Amino acid sequence: MQLSPDASEASNLLTGVANTWARLFAYVGSIQSAQFQDLDPAPAWLEQARAALAANVAAGEQWLDHAPAATAAIVSPFLNYAATFRAFHAGTPVVSRAIAEQLAEDLGGLVDQLDGALDAIASGQEVIEGLAGSWADAHQLMLAAAAAAAAAHEQEHEALDETAAKIAELEERLSGLGENMRSSDLAVGRTFTETQVELVVAIAIGEVEIPFVGIGLAVLSVLIDMGEMIANSREIDEALTELYEALVAESAELQAVSALHTVLAVLQRIDDQYLLAGQPGRELQLLWEAERDKVQRVQEGLRAGADPAQMPDLVNLSAAAQAWDALAALAQRLLDLQTVSGTTIRLTPHPAGA
Repeated sequence: MQLSPDASEASNLLTGVANTWARLFAYVGSIQSAQFQDLDPAPAWLEQARAALAANVAAGEQWLDHAPAATAAIVSPFLNYAATFRAFHAGTPVVSRAIAEQLAEDLGGLVDQLDGALDAIASGQEVIEGLAGSWADAHQLMLAAAAAAAAAHEQEHEALDETAAKIAELEERLSGLGENMRSSDLAVGRTFTETQVELVVAIAIGEVEIPFVGIGLAVLSVLIDMGEMIANSREIDEALTELYEALVAESAELQAVSALHTVLAVLQRIDDQYLLAGQPGRELQLLWEAERDKVQRVQEGLRAGADPAQMPDLVNLSAAAQAWDALAALAQRLLDLQTVSGTTIRLTPHPAGA
């Protein structure tokens, strides 16, 4: 027993924060320039879709603006507590019955610091959950706009469903190329490389193709640039061909309705990431509560007359201090985590062999 969490579990939690939030920042950033172009004549649903997309962009901007401070609030307690624990350890060179009363009092300082960690996480979580709520509201607006567009073409719902499935499959294949960072990567300061994919869906009017919607998709990887892999991916090329064949069989307006699903597929991916965004904080909260319970149990034992020299938690202070220092270093790496820009790949549905 020692007064620190399981190193592997805590490292995995911090790495989960890095992966979830880096991916969410990348996805949210990828929609900031998305827009629907004009159609002539303009269908009734287009303005509703534009307003919904603008709401999603605005909700994403809130995340980009406010999430860094929330991240710091949730992660920084590792740095603060490690420093406090190190000072406690340095001030306790000899564990003996003679200092039991002083130890119990000093442990109270650790409890105060642990309470502060829980307060910090709660404040960060409140921000994260508020941002997730704003996103959910905007996402519902886009779902409603897509439903209104589909309702205007109820007779062609099978064609719409088929095209939507192909768009979702393409997005899934692109996202599947990304990779998560491991705790060992984070520990040595490796970075994510962000390969930006610009997916442009055009509408064929006669022999002319008019770009209707463009949206970015970030593919994250550890160190390597995924640009060449994406450009040369047979699976992605096949998915683009299948999507093209589904689109050209539709009328111009129906192609535009289908193109809405390009945006929806990315927004759904972001929605999924928002659902994950609050989980690391909740799990870290349980970790800190468990550490506070440990310290309080030791404190109660000392006040009940236990011999400090016979208490494993106090005998193992050096190991606990080392564990906290390692976690603090990992937390600092997370706060310093950078995403570097790789190449930008432009994709568009195309006929076989094009």
